[in-house]
Amino acid sequence: MMSVPYKKIPQIRADCRGEVGRSFATASTAAPMIQAKKLKYLAIAASMRHPCYPNVPTMVESGGPNINLKTWVGIVAPAGTSKEAMSGVSTDVAKVMADPEIKAKWDAVGLDAGRAPHRIFRSPSSMTLRLTVRWRRR
Repeated sequence: MMSVPYKKIPQIRADCRGEVGRSFATASTAAPMIQAKKLKYLAIAASMRHPCYPNVPTMVESGGPNINLKTWVGIVAPAGTSKEAMSGVSTDVAKVMADPEIKAKWDAVGLDAGRAPHRIFRSPSSMTLRLTVRWRRR
């Protein structure tokens, strides 16, 4: 495989047009094209099959390397935002993500609305450093 950097949407368009033979894409980015039958999943880069895509094998099941990728999204606020405000946002987001209608929308595109405490994002540079070290070992 050769790495060809793309931003999300142009990558999916290139996949649909056959400009690339295969690529890594997040489930949420690829889902509309998968549902429209313009693309198909070859494998999931996870340790186990995803409940939304039970017929899609893992990379290992497909004869590939053991790759376990996770996508995360963090909500940010200006430096100096009070702990009370951050706690309020965290509580509000948890309520929204617990809504069955919202959860169903996330599930439909293969997203897991897991929740991590906001302290994980206090030092994004250290989190990024840990991920960089992890991927350099590969």
